[in-house]
Amino acid sequence: MSFNIQIHIEGDDPNGVRIVSRPADWTGVGISFRRTDFPKAVKFEEMSAPGVYLLWASNPETKIYVGQSGNVAERIKQHHSNKDFWTHAAAFTAPYGTLTTGHIEWLENELYEHFRQLTSYKLENQQSTKKSEMSRADKGSASEFLQRITQIMPFVGFHLLEADVEPSPDELPLDASHEDTIIVPTGKAGHGFEDVFIAERCWYWVRLTEKRIKSLQYVLAYRPAPVSAITMKAKIKDIEPYGDEGKYRINFDGPAEEIDPIPFGDAKSGAMQGPRYTSSHKIQTAKKLTDLII
Repeated sequence: MSFNIQIHIEGDDPNGVRIVSRPADWTGVGISFRRTDFPKAVKFEEMSAPGVYLLWASNPETKIYVGQSGNVAERIKQHHSNKDFWTHAAAFTAPYGTLTTGHIEWLENELYEHFRQLTSYKLENQQSTKKSEMSRADKGSASEFLQRITQIMPFVGFHLLEADVEPSPDELPLDASHEDTIIVPTGKAGHGFEDVFIAERCWYWVRLTEKRIKSLQYVLAYRPAPVSAITMKAKIKDIEPYGDEGKYRINFDGPAEEIDPIPFGDAKSGAMQGPRYTSSHKIQTAKKLTDLII
């Protein structure tokens, strides 16, 4: 799929305030800015519209806050006063009457759940807003808006979702046909590992190709610091569509089993920002993560 975007840069700084739009097929806009540029960004009328927003800081540990509001500018203005961690922000808004309260609560929850699984990042939220009940048509509209958000994120300077992209077949290693195991980065206690991988016996919102779905038989759980190791293994029962097109839920055939920890070791920084693949026979002798993924 191809699409055209427009990028408006305020002033002569390409890293300053940017407004990204898709006039042909989207009523929304993405607005990105550094914390120091907030006084400029808040003047745009799009900032005072309903929508969702992300606040983040990438140094030394990537922290993210996911929020929503009927008036994004006013809400971020409060965070400008009472939250010190963030250095950058991106807002995704639409004109009044386009996004309802139900829409923006659903969008916030979907984004929150996604980042909750990307364990290289620390969520500043304790929890997200509970989803409102919506009609099938409203949920469809919200899903389409979310898809637009993810598509324009790189253009507003936000690249933290890119680790979740499945490589094309040409980029897969030569022995991909033997990779029957997926390694998923899970959250800290109570943030994905215990409440989903252990309790629900599944893992979801995973982007997979048909080739991967046919080959996968096992799933490994990688836990972030302070554990920094693969600690659990589960046999896959089935894989079903979940959420956006191309995303899936992996259901386990019974409870996950504990294995001898396979530590992060000397793997490169960011090696477990997204799912990785390996073969089950490597697990038996692996002493560190690089024994599995290299």
